[in-house]
Amino acid sequence: MQYRILTIKLQTSAVRTVLDSFGPRDYDERYVQPDYDEHDSFGFYEGDARRAYEHACFVIHTALEKKGEPSAADAADLKRDMENYLSCLYTWAETETEQAEYLMTAMVYFGLEEELHQMIQEAYRDYEEEKKDPGLEEPCRVPLNFPKLYKGFGDALLFRRGRYKAALKFYRLAALGWKDDSGRSLPAMLEAARFGNLVAGKRGNDQEGRMFAYAQAAADVKDRAASGGDKDKASESADDEAFFGHIRECRYRYYKIQDSLQNFEGASLALDDTDRFYEALRRILVLWEQNMKRKDWKRGKISSLREIYFMAYLLREQLLLQTLAQLAGNPGIARQDTYRRAALDCLRATEADGLEILRQYVKEIQERGERQEGDFFDVLLTLAQVAVWSGDIRDCLRIPSAGQRVAYYTSMNTLGYMLPGLKELSAGTGRFAVMHMAYMNDPNEGRTLKRYLLPDDSGLDRTPSGRRDASYPYVFMKCFTPLIDDLPMWEMYGDHAKGCCIVLRPGCFISEEEGVRPPLFRVCYLRKDDAKNPVHAEDNPGLRMIRQLRLRLRKIGETMRKNPAARNWYLRIIDSIAYLFKDADYHHEREIRIFYQYLKANDDFCHTPGDCPKLYIMPRFYPDIEEIILGPKFEGRAERMPYLQEQLEKMCRYTGGRMPWLTTSGIEYR
Repeated sequence: MQYRILTIKLQTSAVRTVLDSFGPRDYDERYVQPDYDEHDSFGFYEGDARRAYEHACFVIHTALEKKGEPSAADAADLKRDMENYLSCLYTWAETETEQAEYLMTAMVYFGLEEELHQMIQEAYRDYEEEKKDPGLEEPCRVPLNFPKLYKGFGDALLFRRGRYKAALKFYRLAALGWKDDSGRSLPAMLEAARFGNLVAGKRGNDQEGRMFAYAQAAADVKDRAASGGDKDKASESADDEAFFGHIRECRYRYYKIQDSLQNFEGASLALDDTDRFYEALRRILVLWEQNMKRKDWKRGKISSLREIYFMAYLLREQLLLQTLAQLAGNPGIARQDTYRRAALDCLRATEADGLEILRQYVKEIQERGERQEGDFFDVLLTLAQVAVWSGDIRDCLRIPSAGQRVAYYTSMNTLGYMLPGLKELSAGTGRFAVMHMAYMNDPNEGRTLKRYLLPDDSGLDRTPSGRRDASYPYVFMKCFTPLIDDLPMWEMYGDHAKGCCIVLRPGCFISEEEGVRPPLFRVCYLRKDDAKNPVHAEDNPGLRMIRQLRLRLRKIGETMRKNPAARNWYLRIIDSIAYLFKDADYHHEREIRIFYQYLKANDDFCHTPGDCPKLYIMPRFYPDIEEIILGPKFEGRAERMPYLQEQLEKMCRYTGGRMPWLTTSGIEYR
């Protein structure tokens, strides 16, 4: 293996972008006053837009004279001037096209693309709203209708800065219908949708779709080779022909890799195809460099190159972790400076969430001022190994759906949160709130696996200072069981048998969005008295690949014990699976969990009302409820049931689900 995923330079100057010719412009010093916008009536005078523009030109000129990256202060000044300029345009409903394009280009050059994207989106939304107002002959807002420029920004971000997600946002801006339906750019819409689906992974959601894409790409490569590369097309030069041949090779390898990744241990098998993908991309870039001065070269090719670049960045995010883990098993290559520097550069550049802990490790070592050699890099690679093995364990425990009826035992109060209530229907109607793990009743949640991996370590909850760690990971869970109307479950989880048992149909959930599937996992039960083989089949009915799971647990434990100095980093990685393990004493519960983990605070988080709010998330799917069983000690049936029945009917109309049966427990219990 050549590890081309690490060494290929994706950022290229071969593709020309709108930033290439960016430079300072002349400005009128009479308008350059730092406090030009500090009077109360700014924006209501006709010359205010010019003042904002001239001051922005001054800021740009000053920053470029420094011969370095624009400072944060320069960027803040430019952002302020752009906001002022746009507000003046909205007041006067006039657009100076050349000025607006220049200032927008400056913002991207200054690294303010996210702020610019937000400004343009807000302008577009406001313009569209004003178009709907029957009281307005013409919208007051100015349509920033520059699709060609936005596509150019996308190219600059994709090819020069390696920020493919930010690039996608601007390609989508280019596809918006700014003036009316006739002004909508259909090719841009289709292109943005294709790239968006690629990033979202929508082509790979189902096995049939993946296989179709792979078969299509494979047939394309085969037919091209059999026909001698369509040599009858006289209009194509040898370089044109080679370019499209390599494009087809990249597509074929990409879809083959996506198919491999659906299988257990598929990532390691996909790395050879990944090498071939990046080799084909390297050849594409060589051809582009050689032909970039041809006037007809870019025509018909740039869209294909964009698609392959998206694939290249997605593959790097998908397989960089696996590549680093494999590099750990090849110390001869791992210790070569070329590969070490390339691996660190790729790690810093990638945006994948699964690599966040490794990035934090590298950042902390840098901040300490330690040299990035020897043990540092070796430990980094072992962190990658542990992350890969943890991912394999998650794959072992993940289930597409329960495949059987499962139950959730809870109190009547908790059921009430799912119902519409006396107020209007809300976003929480018909959903299960997934609560933070801190509110679970098992004090050993998340500790069973860690104690197995580090049996002699009494400092699992200690910080470097030696004090007990009081923080919690952002882990959210909802627990189910196939045990329906079961007395021990009633007593432990059903409000001491006064609550209810919510029974879900096989399949369990109705998704709001295509391709959104609940993260369902089977809990694995470990035996404390069997250090070599803690996972027993009789404790874990239905668990797949027990032998592979045991092997990975053993590898993780051995690696952690060999590198005690990095113990806390390993523990942070295995948090992604620690809450999927429990002591075998609980094996009779046969638990299935919805499981979410976040590395940092997220906008998905919700809070209960009150002085001490509790943290939860609201998933994008509804439980498919078949039956609600009232507990053996349920009280006030006559008083409570009519209202409950009415609320359930309202809930089902809202969610589109079927009305569940309302029944009472068959257990006699006092």
